[in-house]
Amino acid sequence: MIMAILAGGLATRLGSLTRTIPKSMLPVAGEPFIGHQLRLLSGSGIKRVHLCLGHLCEPIREYVGEGNQFGVEVTYTLEGSRLMGTGGALALARPYLGDFFGVMYGDSYLPVPFARLAEHARQTGTLGVMTVWRNENRFDRSNLVVEEGLVKIYSADRSDPVCYEWIDYGLSFLHGQTLSRIPLDQPVPLSVLWKSLAQEKQLAALTVKDRFYEMGSVNGYQELCSMAEQGGLPNYHE
Repeated sequence: MIMAILAGGLATRLGSLTRTIPKSMLPVAGEPFIGHQLRLLSGSGIKRVHLCLGHLCEPIREYVGEGNQFGVEVTYTLEGSRLMGTGGALALARPYLGDFFGVMYGDSYLPVPFARLAEHARQTGTLGVMTVWRNENRFDRSNLVVEEGLVKIYSADRSDPVCYEWIDYGLSFLHGQTLSRIPLDQPVPLSVLWKSLAQEKQLAALTVKDRFYEMGSVNGYQELCSMAEQGGLPNYHE
């Protein structure tokens, strides 16, 4: 199975930190974050990675190359000057992803058994599977209603008056046919696909027990750096 990583955004929440450097290349304990991310995937059984790149993509390509130093095989798609959103970037990568693939974000650090979760996801019978965590607004605002093994409601902006207890953990699995729903001629967020699948009862919820880490915000980035410097980033242990 191949894991698609969405790493082409502008990273505006990080302000001046990403004015001239892409988010994935920010140093964590002296090494670009994407190096930690790729080794985490490799150590958990994922050996093929596809990077969806856009803004400031060249430093990432130069550093990662074919992925050999991280124990993975890496391919790329580039959005060019017109950023297509997370959904559009994934649709652009469709020829590389096959019939079933994983997708995660370029600012996520997730200590989970990726390959084992992928096998569980294959068996659900739904078009999509989203890993979920009972967040209860602790580390970010929760955005999901989960019932009977399905994501019943997915909210991108959390603007409706619903009590959300669960959050999108940052790792999902999709069958390739779902990408035909995303137009290629306009920017589209991936949330459009999640909402559609949830409404059709085609988005299964796969529960994980350990918290997520992220570097999409200044606080999240500082936490990761502090953790890496003090004791190392967490890895998954059975």
